[in-house]
Amino acid sequence: MPTLYENDRAIEPKDVVVYYGSRLTDPSVTVPFPQGFRMIAGDARSQTPTPAGSVNAFYCAGPGGEIGRSADGNWPVCAPTAVLMFHLVFQDCWDGRNLDSPTHKAHVAYSYDGTCRGDYPVAIPNLSFLIAYPTSGSPSGFRLASGMASSMHGDAFMAWDNRALGERVKNCVVQKAKCNTNGDF
Repeated sequence: MPTLYENDRAIEPKDVVVYYGSRLTDPSVTVPFPQGFRMIAGDARSQTPTPAGSVNAFYCAGPGGEIGRSADGNWPVCAPTAVLMFHLVFQDCWDGRNLDSPTHKAHVAYSYDGTCRGDYPVAIPNLSFLIAYPTSGSPSGFRLASGMASSMHGDAFMAWDNRALGERVKNCVVQKAKCNTNGDF
Protein backbone atom coordinates (compact mmCIF):
# COMPACT_ATOMS: atom_id res chain seq x y z
CA MET A 1 0.00 0.00 0.00
CA PRO A 2 1.26 3.51 -0.64
CA THR A 3 2.15 5.74 2.30
CA LEU A 4 -0.50 8.28 3.37
CA TYR A 5 0.75 11.83 4.02
CA GLU A 6 -0.91 14.68 5.88
CA ASN A 7 1.05 17.70 4.65
CA ASP A 8 4.59 16.25 4.69
CA ARG A 9 4.05 13.93 7.67
CA ALA A 10 3.68 10.20 6.96
CA ILE A 11 0.66 8.69 8.71
CA GLU A 12 1.37 5.11 9.71
CA PRO A 13 -1.70 2.87 9.82
CA LYS A 14 -3.03 2.30 13.33
CA ASP A 15 -4.37 -1.10 12.29
CA VAL A 16 -4.28 -3.24 9.17
CA VAL A 17 -6.57 -6.25 9.30
CA VAL A 18 -6.34 -8.78 6.49
CA TYR A 19 -9.45 -10.86 5.84
CA TYR A 20 -9.72 -14.07 3.84
CA GLY A 21 -13.29 -14.99 2.99
CA SER A 22 -15.70 -15.57 0.14
CA ARG A 23 -18.24 -13.41 -1.67
CA LEU A 24 -19.49 -16.40 -3.65
CA THR A 25 -22.93 -17.96 -3.45
CA ASP A 26 -21.21 -21.34 -3.03
CA PRO A 27 -17.92 -20.89 -1.16
CA SER A 28 -17.26 -24.65 -1.26
CA VAL A 29 -15.72 -24.20 -4.73
CA THR A 30 -12.97 -21.96 -3.32
CA VAL A 31 -9.41 -23.25 -3.69
CA PRO A 32 -6.29 -22.03 -1.85
CA PHE A 33 -3.94 -19.60 -3.56
CA PRO A 34 -1.13 -21.53 -5.24
CA GLN A 35 2.40 -20.91 -3.96
CA GLY A 36 3.87 -17.81 -5.65
CA PHE A 37 0.49 -16.32 -6.65
CA ARG A 38 0.52 -12.53 -7.11
CA MET A 39 -2.11 -9.86 -7.72
CA ILE A 40 -2.77 -6.15 -7.28
CA ALA A 41 -6.03 -4.43 -6.35
CA GLY A 42 -6.55 -0.77 -7.14
CA ASP A 43 -4.67 1.41 -9.61
CA ALA A 44 -1.53 3.32 -8.66
CA ARG A 45 -1.81 5.41 -11.85
CA SER A 46 -5.37 6.63 -11.24
CA GLN A 47 -5.33 10.37 -10.55
CA THR A 48 -9.01 11.34 -10.61
CA PRO A 49 -11.08 12.86 -7.82
CA THR A 50 -12.88 10.32 -5.65
CA PRO A 51 -16.33 11.61 -4.70
CA ALA A 52 -17.99 10.67 -1.42
CA GLY A 53 -19.73 7.30 -1.55
CA SER A 54 -17.48 5.82 -4.26
CA VAL A 55 -16.50 2.17 -4.03
CA ASN A 56 -12.91 1.81 -2.80
CA ALA A 57 -12.80 5.29 -1.30
CA PHE A 58 -11.46 6.57 2.00
CA TYR A 59 -14.20 6.99 4.61
CA CYS A 60 -14.68 7.88 8.28
CA ALA A 61 -15.65 5.26 10.87
CA GLY A 62 -16.69 5.80 14.43
CA PRO A 63 -18.66 8.38 16.39
CA GLY A 64 -19.38 11.53 14.41
CA GLY A 65 -18.34 9.98 11.08
CA GLU A 66 -17.61 12.31 8.19
CA ILE A 67 -18.13 16.00 8.92
CA GLY A 68 -16.93 17.39 5.57
CA ARG A 69 -14.73 16.96 2.52
CA SER A 70 -11.32 18.36 1.61
CA ALA A 71 -11.21 21.48 -0.55
CA ASP A 72 -10.68 19.32 -3.65
CA GLY A 73 -13.51 16.93 -2.66
CA ASN A 74 -11.11 14.00 -2.76
CA TRP A 75 -10.77 13.24 0.98
CA PRO A 76 -13.22 12.96 3.85
CA VAL A 77 -12.78 15.09 6.96
CA CYS A 78 -13.63 12.95 9.98
CA ALA A 79 -14.98 14.06 13.33
CA PRO A 80 -12.26 14.13 16.02
CA THR A 81 -13.84 10.97 17.47
CA ALA A 82 -13.75 9.09 14.14
CA VAL A 83 -10.93 7.40 12.25
CA LEU A 84 -9.93 7.58 8.58
CA MET A 85 -10.39 4.15 6.95
CA PHE A 86 -9.90 2.34 3.66
CA HIS A 87 -11.20 -1.10 2.70
CA LEU A 88 -9.26 -2.58 -0.23
CA VAL A 89 -10.91 -5.62 -1.84
CA PHE A 90 -8.94 -7.95 -4.11
CA GLN A 91 -10.22 -10.02 -7.01
CA ASP A 92 -11.70 -13.42 -6.13
CA CYS A 93 -11.76 -15.28 -9.48
CA TRP A 94 -8.67 -16.64 -11.24
CA ASP A 95 -7.91 -17.94 -14.73
CA GLY A 96 -6.57 -21.15 -13.14
CA ARG A 97 -3.31 -21.05 -15.10
CA ASN A 98 -1.17 -17.98 -14.45
CA LEU A 99 0.36 -17.18 -11.07
CA ASP A 100 0.88 -13.61 -12.26
CA SER A 101 0.47 -11.42 -15.35
CA PRO A 102 2.28 -8.33 -16.69
CA THR A 103 -0.35 -6.05 -15.09
CA HIS A 104 -0.65 -8.26 -11.99
CA LYS A 105 -4.43 -8.15 -12.74
CA ALA A 106 -5.06 -9.78 -16.13
CA HIS A 107 -5.16 -13.27 -14.59
CA VAL A 108 -7.83 -12.37 -11.99
CA ALA A 109 -11.31 -10.78 -11.92
CA TYR A 110 -14.03 -9.82 -9.45
CA SER A 111 -17.16 -11.92 -9.02
CA TYR A 112 -20.20 -9.68 -9.20
CA ASP A 113 -22.95 -12.27 -9.33
CA GLY A 114 -21.64 -14.73 -6.74
CA THR A 115 -19.89 -17.00 -9.24
CA CYS A 116 -16.61 -17.37 -11.12
CA ARG A 117 -16.93 -18.34 -14.77
CA GLY A 118 -15.76 -17.64 -18.32
CA ASP A 119 -12.08 -16.70 -18.51
CA TYR A 120 -11.86 -16.72 -14.69
CA PRO A 121 -13.54 -19.98 -13.59
CA VAL A 122 -11.52 -20.71 -10.44
CA ALA A 123 -12.68 -19.27 -7.10
CA ILE A 124 -9.89 -18.09 -4.80
CA PRO A 125 -10.25 -16.62 -1.30
CA ASN A 126 -11.58 -13.07 -1.27
CA LEU A 127 -8.67 -11.16 0.25
CA SER A 128 -9.28 -7.69 1.67
CA PHE A 129 -7.32 -5.17 3.71
CA LEU A 130 -9.09 -2.98 6.25
CA ILE A 131 -6.77 -0.08 7.04
CA ALA A 132 -7.31 2.38 9.90
CA TYR A 133 -5.30 5.60 10.08
CA PRO A 134 -5.04 7.49 13.40
CA THR A 135 -6.11 10.84 11.96
CA SER A 136 -9.30 12.72 11.26
CA GLY A 137 -7.91 14.94 8.51
CA SER A 138 -8.35 18.57 7.63
CA PRO A 139 -9.88 20.62 4.82
CA SER A 140 -6.47 20.66 3.10
CA GLY A 141 -6.71 16.89 2.71
CA PHE A 142 -4.03 14.26 2.33
CA ARG A 143 -1.93 12.72 -0.40
CA LEU A 144 -0.67 9.23 -1.08
CA ALA A 145 2.88 8.42 -2.13
CA SER A 146 1.19 7.40 -5.40
CA GLY A 147 -0.84 10.64 -5.67
CA MET A 148 -4.57 11.21 -5.25
CA ALA A 149 -6.91 9.06 -3.15
CA SER A 150 -7.98 7.16 -6.28
CA SER A 151 -4.43 5.75 -6.58
CA MET A 152 -4.79 3.62 -3.43
CA HIS A 153 -3.72 0.08 -4.23
CA GLY A 154 -2.28 -2.99 -2.59
CA ASP A 155 -0.09 -5.87 -3.68
CA ALA A 156 -0.56 -9.46 -2.58
CA PHE A 157 2.25 -11.98 -3.02
CA MET A 158 1.34 -15.39 -1.63
CA ALA A 159 3.98 -17.33 0.26
CA TRP A 160 1.66 -19.29 2.56
CA ASP A 161 2.59 -22.71 3.79
CA ASN A 162 0.42 -24.83 1.46
CA ARG A 163 -0.92 -27.06 4.24
CA ALA A 164 -1.79 -24.15 6.56
CA LEU A 165 -3.60 -22.20 3.85
CA GLY A 166 -5.40 -25.33 2.63
CA GLU A 167 -6.69 -26.00 6.15
CA ARG A 168 -7.90 -22.40 6.57
CA VAL A 169 -9.70 -22.46 3.22
CA LYS A 170 -11.34 -25.80 4.06
CA ASN A 171 -12.19 -25.02 7.68
CA CYS A 172 -12.90 -21.29 7.54
CA VAL A 173 -13.64 -19.96 4.04
CA VAL A 174 -15.60 -22.97 2.72
CA GLN A 175 -17.48 -23.36 6.02
CA LYS A 176 -18.23 -19.61 6.23
CA ALA A 177 -16.67 -19.67 9.70
CA LYS A 178 -15.00 -16.72 11.38
CA CYS A 179 -11.53 -17.91 12.29
CA ASN A 180 -8.67 -16.21 14.09
CA THR A 181 -5.09 -15.84 12.83
CA ASN A 182 -4.31 -19.43 13.83
CA GLY A 183 -7.24 -20.77 11.81
CA ASP A 184 -9.24 -21.61 14.96
CA PHE A 185 -12.91 -20.81 15.49
